Amino acid sequence: MHGRDRQKYVILGAGISGLTLAWFLKKNDPECDLLILEKSSKTGGWIQTHNTFGFLFEMGPHTLRLSPPYHSACNELFDDLDLTSKLITPDQAFRSRFLAYDNKLHPLDLNPINLLNPKCFIKLTYPILKNLIKPCQLPTEDSSIKNFFEVNFGEYITKHFVDPLVMGIKGGHIEDLSFKSCFPTVHKMAQSSKPILLELLKHKKKSKAGYISFKEGLGTLTNALHKKLQDSIELKTEVLGIDNGKRPCIITTNGKIECDHIFSTLPSNALAKILESHQLNTQSFLKEQKHISYKIVHLGYNAKLDLPNAFGFVSPSWSRQKISGVIFDSKIFPQQDFHAHQTRLTAMIHQDSPLFDLSKQGFEKSFFDELNALLKIHVNPQYFEVFELNNAIPQYDIGHSESVHQFNEELKAKLPYLSFCGSSFHGLSVPMCINYAKKIASLLPKKMHESFSR
Repeated sequence: MHGRDRQKYVILGAGISGLTLAWFLKKNDPECDLLILEKSSKTGGWIQTHNTFGFLFEMGPHTLRLSPPYHSACNELFDDLDLTSKLITPDQAFRSRFLAYDNKLHPLDLNPINLLNPKCFIKLTYPILKNLIKPCQLPTEDSSIKNFFEVNFGEYITKHFVDPLVMGIKGGHIEDLSFKSCFPTVHKMAQSSKPILLELLKHKKKSKAGYISFKEGLGTLTNALHKKLQDSIELKTEVLGIDNGKRPCIITTNGKIECDHIFSTLPSNALAKILESHQLNTQSFLKEQKHISYKIVHLGYNAKLDLPNAFGFVSPSWSRQKISGVIFDSKIFPQQDFHAHQTRLTAMIHQDSPLFDLSKQGFEKSFFDELNALLKIHVNPQYFEVFELNNAIPQYDIGHSESVHQFNEELKAKLPYLSFCGSSFHGLSVPMCINYAKKIASLLPKKMHESFSR
């Protein structure tokens, strides 16, 4: 039995946010009583690395982008876990990207030759020059990504650069997503009286952001956290609800658990079910937040395919391609290939793709017809597997930040013992999740809502 002078914290969810939060809570208060509840049979959430038939593949993120202000928390975590020596950086091919439309690959770059071409002046050169000398315009306090970029950079740049960037990273449509919530750093710069491109260039030079992974994949990070925290982790335990009382009480499939403070790192829709009996005014935000599902296809070839030297390609929302994008894993991290004559590819199929709901036979034929035509592949893979990632990417639609603020304010008033974080709320990327979890762990629970109300 633990003495009542020790704080008992319960964390809901053992993804990267939950594991990081647990690590820093223990680091800040080694004497605390800590329990992590996870519904599934494994930890790590979407960060899962598979070694199958001699091929290494990621189920979720492939790289981590370490940029201010998120890099500090990540580097501290890597040092704590003795992982710094295991970091690897991408090959130079990582810098190049392609767009797929009209059944062809098109380079995604701002080639100086194109900028000097008189035919490109109105659609490309002028918007860039304008934003190097004039402050940009914020159409509204929380406008769509499309609205902001079309007002400031025009339709061409928005369509050919911003749209594919957003589809590749956030999976959503630029007319729906909030510029403020999806690009918080750029939004802050846009509020300045200085030209936004100059601010971005200064930020890039100052930040020196780098992409990293591990020799054995990003699962190295979550596996290390699991190993350190395994005595505090309870798997196959679903949270059914939370009761008010002298102490907060969590109702699970394995019984009831009393504690001093609850930290939820669950997706918004899962948190909504747990809080249903509390009839919160902001409950609709949790229930209605959209999530994008994907099918992920892993392809392993025991041959060195003649692919472009690039990160991969993405299909813009307006293209008619069935494959939403392909990551050239072996081009980015050749260090992860098990032998020199190997090629690894990861393809993404968006839920809106006509491929998504096809039967296995119909899917394979249509998929390979398009993939082989785009990449000029003439051999069959030795490894081929399809996985479905349901509700993988939460969407930050217009008004997202205000909804998060209102939800936080209502919790502060009605359920002050409950804090929340995770990719549904404060940032999609792994470094963002790590950074926010560290901040939450550094505060006393009674002060958390006030400090993180926005």
